[in-house]
Amino acid sequence: MDTLTDRVPTLKGDIIVTTKTRFLFFFNRPHTSIMPFGLTEFGRKLGFQVHYNTSDHDVLAECHEFYVCCIAAGGFEALMAGAKMGFVDFIDDKKHLAKYVIGFRA
Repeated sequence: MDTLTDRVPTLKGDIIVTTKTRFLFFFNRPHTSIMPFGLTEFGRKLGFQVHYNTSDHDVLAECHEFYVCCIAAGGFEALMAGAKMGFVDFIDDKKHLAKYVIGFRA
């Protein structure tokens, strides 16, 4: 897995979730980008990135799925607010993923 991409429909517009394990083909800089899609008013909102301290494909895929599920459930604004504060609260069965997050860029 070098890249995972999902387009998640929400009531306000689509969100693109992309998880990458590589940067410039060979540098390890795993991260997930979460961005509104399109040129609508909602699409002009800034998204955020989550940076990880692991390149493990299974862990990154699980993190990716966590964000996709949260957004699909209507949690984009809560995730965005948490990323701006530097903290995202993982649900109980995903709490183990928090140790892999090294930071957010909003």
